[in-house]
Amino acid sequence: MSALVTFFFGALLFLSAKGPSHVSTGRSARQGFAMIALSWSAAGFFSSLPFLLTIDSISITNAVFEAFSGITTTGSTVFTNLDSMDKSVLLWRSSLQWIGGIGFVVMAVIVLPALQIGGMQLFQIELFEGMEKDSPRISQIGKNIAILYLALTSLCSLSYFLAGMSFFDAINHAMTTVATGGYSTHDNSFAYFQSPSIEFIAVFFMIVGSLPFIILIHALKGQLYTLFRDEQIRLFFLLFLFFLFLLNIYLIFGTPQLEPSHAFRISLFNLTSIFTGTGYASAPFDSWGPTALAMFFFFMFLGGCAGSTSCGIKIFRFQVLGKILHNHIRGAIQPYGVFIAKYNGRPLTTPIIHSVMSFMACFLLFYIIIAVLLAAHGLDFLTALSATTAAIANVGPALGPIVGPSSTFQNIPESAKWILTAAMLLGRLDIITILVLFSPRFWSS
Repeated sequence: MSALVTFFFGALLFLSAKGPSHVSTGRSARQGFAMIALSWSAAGFFSSLPFLLTIDSISITNAVFEAFSGITTTGSTVFTNLDSMDKSVLLWRSSLQWIGGIGFVVMAVIVLPALQIGGMQLFQIELFEGMEKDSPRISQIGKNIAILYLALTSLCSLSYFLAGMSFFDAINHAMTTVATGGYSTHDNSFAYFQSPSIEFIAVFFMIVGSLPFIILIHALKGQLYTLFRDEQIRLFFLLFLFFLFLLNIYLIFGTPQLEPSHAFRISLFNLTSIFTGTGYASAPFDSWGPTALAMFFFFMFLGGCAGSTSCGIKIFRFQVLGKILHNHIRGAIQPYGVFIAKYNGRPLTTPIIHSVMSFMACFLLFYIIIAVLLAAHGLDFLTALSATTAAIANVGPALGPIVGPSSTFQNIPESAKWILTAAMLLGRLDIITILVLFSPRFWSS
């Protein structure tokens, strides 16, 4: 039924656009912005149909929230009793995240750089390095990404199955792991399996999914140096190892009843899950004390590398801001000095700096607006802030007793769920892509 409804509306649009047209068939930036915003929005709404037609008691709000959370790989959920839920619904949730993951990678490495969004044009040079000169580069890039994505999913699924998961669980969790989405087929997420080997497999593939796919493709072709040359990959692992050490030490000395090996295991898994924006949970990390709570709240913003399936602000934007601040301080000390900020050995141009600064300013502005709107619905301070972070950074679980890793978004007011749905779309499409549509100049001839 969902396929028939979707096909009907798709056919109407196709037939309405068929035939001679006086409009140029060329692709402009204006068409690119409209295509991204409208296609992702339409995908979210039509993806809610299977939930509405399958689950008797579900509301339109909850169905749309779940669908957008899936297609944007956020991972926040309003569903409970997953262990007894129809398997077709569970498979559809996982499929949404898998499709959304590869969709975002393609958009991030091909579309956003061309539209000069959020500083992504910084990676246009890396995009075409190593590609054959006599091949259609864009189609080749898309094909390589699809092959790598499918191969990682297959390998992850096989690893899960060999480690003890059922075939159904292995397929579903492989799709949501590589997509760094976080949907599980069980209410207790990875705590259901109680398996160190399964958790270590998940950690590996969550990290791989958070690395730039273009660089992974170059590395698999024998150019391993690209993994170590990229500044954001180096900082990603440096921050990850540093915070893993701090969190592990905190759990060992702050929670004496935990054995060091168990403390390392739960800190590694849950840190990786939040750090990469996946959203799995193997323990109620929001109950580990205020220090751990503050650390996880900070992790939710970071995200992985640009050109990956991960969410959040992205590591490279913090690096660009740091370089701008460093040059500003040097300029204050030496007013007549000439300082050029560089990223991966290449100068940061003014358009890139402006793009990153604009993104960060818009992110902060909308973060405050959404948090205030949620607080106006009667949510407490921690719930409002962490739910906003989970949505706009596309992380998944928030913090606190209402929307924490052991809870769902089921008890959030319906109007607040629509706000969070919009926030998930804003965060996934890098905010500016949506804001452009509200500019009067965008609609002028």
